[in-house]
Amino acid sequence: MTTEDLLMRIRLLEEENIRCKEIIREQMLEIQRLKGSGNPRGAGRKPADEKWIASFSEFIRMKEENCTREEIMQKLGVSRATFYRYQKLFNETNGR
Repeated sequence: MTTEDLLMRIRLLEEENIRCKEIIREQMLEIQRLKGSGNPRGAGRKPADEKWIASFSEFIRMKEENCTREEIMQKLGVSRATFYRYQKLFNETNGR
């Protein structure tokens, strides 16, 4: 093979590489679309982030002060289900 042939081959391979990368990118986008990015409203449980930790810490403080369920729910702005989830976690961590 001549130098020209090798340069032509390199150019063809580079073009093929670009096409393959584009196909991979399109396939990754399709995979993400099929998996879904959650639901459109963003409903559902969120991971334990700083906001959750702060809310649960406040729950613990209020439980130790013997606040009522309604007081805790109102102050934290949480649902009854969240209150009972916090309660369960509180009881598990305090050996109750």
